Amino acid sequence: MPEFIKKIINRSEEGFSLVEVIVAMGVFAIALLSIVQVFYYSVSLNVRAKQVTTSANLAKREMDTMRLMTIDELDDLTDQVNALTDNTRRLDVNGDGLNDYELRIVITRADLGHGEGFLRYVVQIGVNPVGWKSGIYIGPPSSYNLRTVLLRNTDDQNQP
Repeated sequence: MPEFIKKIINRSEEGFSLVEVIVAMGVFAIALLSIVQVFYYSVSLNVRAKQVTTSANLAKREMDTMRLMTIDELDDLTDQVNALTDNTRRLDVNGDGLNDYELRIVITRADLGHGEGFLRYVVQIGVNPVGWKSGIYIGPPSSYNLRTVLLRNTDDQNQP
């Protein structure tokens, strides 16, 4: 058998030194920590994306409800919302008994004047997810705001 093959065989029987094992464990630990950081970051991004999507859906649902209201219903809602000092509603979306989102509505009413026969309602809806979920803090809640203008013909009181 050639001499270099005998050296390879003899070296492989010696095994790894303690320094080599410690260095390999250090490299593995650094790689594992970076993978854990990427995993945590992706989970937090997924939670935030879910919050924004749910917030947008809640705001759109409120806006769609208002779009179907008549002038009298919008006037009543405007009076109710503006009479409150704190017009924030807390919502439990998933039914676990904890408030998941806060919804704020601000409505201003203005007559367009000049005998045009239209009322303008400026509706602003803000939705904030609550910052704590299952005991894990996911950062400051991101707010979702929706603003639109609803026009109503004063000649036809019953039409949305």
